[in-house]
Amino acid sequence: MHEAKKAAIKSSVLLKNKDVLPLDKNTKVALIGPLAHAPHEQLGTWTFDGEKEHTITPVDAFKAAKVNFNFAAGFTHSRDRSNKGFREAIQAAKASDVILFFGGEEAILSGEAHSRAYINLPGEQEALIEELAKLNKPIVLVIMAGRPISVSKIMDKTDAILMAWHPGTMGGEALYDMIYGIAEPEGRLPVSWPKTAGQLPYFYNHKNTGRPASAEEFMEMDSIPVHAWQSSLGNDSHYLDVGFTPQYPFGYGLGYSEFRYEDLSISKDTIGFNEEITIKAKLTNVGKKPSTELVQLYIQDVIGSITRPVKELKGFQHVYLKPGASKEVSFSIASKDLEFVNHEMVKAAEAGKFNVWIGENAGSGLKTDFYLRE
Repeated sequence: MHEAKKAAIKSSVLLKNKDVLPLDKNTKVALIGPLAHAPHEQLGTWTFDGEKEHTITPVDAFKAAKVNFNFAAGFTHSRDRSNKGFREAIQAAKASDVILFFGGEEAILSGEAHSRAYINLPGEQEALIEELAKLNKPIVLVIMAGRPISVSKIMDKTDAILMAWHPGTMGGEALYDMIYGIAEPEGRLPVSWPKTAGQLPYFYNHKNTGRPASAEEFMEMDSIPVHAWQSSLGNDSHYLDVGFTPQYPFGYGLGYSEFRYEDLSISKDTIGFNEEITIKAKLTNVGKKPSTELVQLYIQDVIGSITRPVKELKGFQHVYLKPGASKEVSFSIASKDLEFVNHEMVKAAEAGKFNVWIGENAGSGLKTDFYLRE
């Protein structure tokens, strides 16, 4: 059971936090949503041997901890299209200081051959969140699902978003610990989180396009002048309505503190096939809480004999720092780390220029470059 709880904490990803988490234990909370007390659904898909009788839900965990809370599911299940439970849920929220909304998908909605064309919260969950937002109380959205959920329509209604996936038997206790700061969410996104299903498939390590989009050149659809000339927007690769970036990039995840990256350095700017280079950066915890940062290393092979990805994750390190503390983080890179399967089906590195980043996810980081020579 300890390992199950530990796994749930290590895999949960904090996506948003407007200084609402972690909560003070004296805060009166409302537990609302179809997955606040759904022991079977919490186990997730493909769990043929799972026994829901052993599942500890958030409601179970909060009861055991003797927290001051109100509970109203609002729905019978995640796909429920009825608003019959709205009134009870709103009353529970009115009697509380913070709203914890446990939403997402039932287990049956995930897994092989269970695709969805629309990946927003199913049923009337978004409608209830809209109503709860009218109370002007902080809303923490805890998502249990087997896929990323489009949250674009309710982003501005939430103060924090925690992705718990389907957290399993000990999910309730793990969520309790994270919500109250006994533990910190340690997960980072293993996928790029889309704004909408229309962006899919979306990969951080996609091949380059001949017309890559940029923030400087992009014009959102509502900003386009009426009767604009057909070619006035250029021909960059983007969506007029959602841009060219995901909601959250691959590797993204927050903790309960903030970190600063600086002083990027590289041991040499050119290496041979039998040499290594070392790339370093200084990491500082500039927040108020001790925290663990997942420092990530990305590399781009700028030109290859076949097209190469715009970025590839090549390494990562967990770094724990107390407030105000700093540490120099270093990675070693050898030619073996630059290999790929070429057009002759041989795994090999090729001479040329390489860009390299050290940062917190695939969408950010300190950048430098080096050359691999024959």
